[in-house]
Amino acid sequence: MLAERIGSSQLAELAAQGASLSGSLHAADLPRVHAVLARGAPDGTLAARVDFSGGPESFPVVAIEVQGVLPLVCQRCLGAVAWPVNVAVTLTAVPGEAATQELADPFDSVLLDSDGTLHLRDAVEDEILATLPLAPLHADRRDCRAGAVAGESAAAAQVHRPFADLGTLLGRGGSRDGH
Repeated sequence: MLAERIGSSQLAELAAQGASLSGSLHAADLPRVHAVLARGAPDGTLAARVDFSGGPESFPVVAIEVQGVLPLVCQRCLGAVAWPVNVAVTLTAVPGEAATQELADPFDSVLLDSDGTLHLRDAVEDEILATLPLAPLHADRRDCRAGAVAGESAAAAQVHRPFADLGTLLGRGGSRDGH
């Protein structure tokens, strides 16, 4: 399990040493990720690795890698679809918005708290969420839940005409001219 928070002195030390942290992340420990998972499906467990180094502008650099599979909700059948997660991002840890202007392109950044604390688990969760699709679907429609697909076919076969009896309800007897 990765640390939730890393203080400023520890962050500086990890970066100076070129240290690495690794562990597994359970989706249940990431509330925003857990909220998008399919109900009733087993929670996903992800392998995470974080490498620290010193950056060119003397800000700590945090390289995040996360791999695994999460059970997301298929937007076609509302069943679980196993979605591969493969995150690889490098972030520069900066003390505030103004410091982002000092960064050379193309560095992405993560903001530290006012006391220099890095919320590592939140940063990892942000990067996982950024890679997830807005509307996940099974790659093959045949993989959708059998009941949902059968229900779709039955619903498509039955035609609904909600205004078919409107003329009768209005007392017009269904004629077009109203007499």
